Amino acid sequence: MRIRKGYIIFGVICTLAVCSFSGCQKADDVQTTSAVETQTPAPAVTETPVASQETKNPEQNTEKKEISIYTINDDTLESEPVIVEVEEELTAEAVVKASVKSLEEHSLKIGIYSVVQEGDAVIVSFQKDTAPVAGVGSGVEETILNCISDSLIDNVEGCKKVIFRVEDGPYESGHMIFGIDEVYASE
Repeated sequence: MRIRKGYIIFGVICTLAVCSFSGCQKADDVQTTSAVETQTPAPAVTETPVASQETKNPEQNTEKKEISIYTINDDTLESEPVIVEVEEELTAEAVVKASVKSLEEHSLKIGIYSVVQEGDAVIVSFQKDTAPVAGVGSGVEETILNCISDSLIDNVEGCKKVIFRVEDGPYESGHMIFGIDEVYASE
């Protein structure tokens, strides 16, 4: 009986030793990979905390304007104003571009299909597979729409109402549905 217990104990010790040492590897066997993701910021818009002013850049012959747009607060998921510098003519497309860039700094990928100003309305059409149409919750979706619409109404001359669409069709996401010409926000 003692011999049998001895073999069992010896077998358990050998098994534990094999298991313990088989998990160890030499440092040369470990492969490490690193992925570096770089994004080149768009040169057209830069955030700055300075009061509104206009300057001319003689090299590029474009006017720089500081405007107040809206972006998302990461903690509350509500919209908040921010001052940005726009280096192009202040059109609906330029304001949407600045607003989207500011929102993307908060890890939101927003796909703009088109921006058109028709009379006193600005129509913003989103790509169907990106935020705010897909990939975000209802609260973030609403905040994105509010940021873009409020930025347009505050900055685009003649813009009194904003209409949202999805790739030229009516706006429809998992949370909201609007008619093709339904006004989302107005002055």
